[in-house]
Amino acid sequence: MAGTNSGTLFFKMRGNAALTEAQKSDFIKWVAAVCNGPTESKSPQLAAMSALDSTAPAIKWKTPDGWTEVPPSSMRFASFNATAPNGGKVDISIVTFPGDGGSDADNVNRWRKQIGLAPIDDKEIANLVRPVSVGDSQFSALDMTRGGARVIAAWTRRDGRSWFFKMSGPVPALEHEKPKFFHFLRSIDFHS
Repeated sequence: MAGTNSGTLFFKMRGNAALTEAQKSDFIKWVAAVCNGPTESKSPQLAAMSALDSTAPAIKWKTPDGWTEVPPSSMRFASFNATAPNGGKVDISIVTFPGDGGSDADNVNRWRKQIGLAPIDDKEIANLVRPVSVGDSQFSALDMTRGGARVIAAWTRRDGRSWFFKMSGPVPALEHEKPKFFHFLRSIDFHS
């Protein structure tokens, strides 16, 4: 339960006990994002840049050609869709949490699970993660594939927040959009 200026929000998760326990951590992070996220219905990028919204994180970026901004969900700061020339659909998400947003192993293994890969340990994760410099920010990035599914993710922690940028979809579509994804990362300005 959380109080807001206009009422009270109730959050409930129920289902199979083992599945519920396995999803408990993600559910708690989701509730925290809902309670701490922007509440305006306008574009999250505009909300972040708005001088009237002093609680929104200050960030801006240049949206690549061919990416369409879609309304964010309660878990997402921003969302985009793209369609590769071969017709493959790509989902791009930006998620932010106060604090560290979980360990790298927690996040990487959650993304691995989304495409049917088994969890791996910290040493294996360290071998997959590559550093990416973006202005004065350091990102960690990785690219994972299983069968026809692929995930490319990058994340950084700064100013008391964790930022996660993820692109998922079919392998050929992500191969086409990968240069745009990294160009998008390089356009990010956290000092808006």
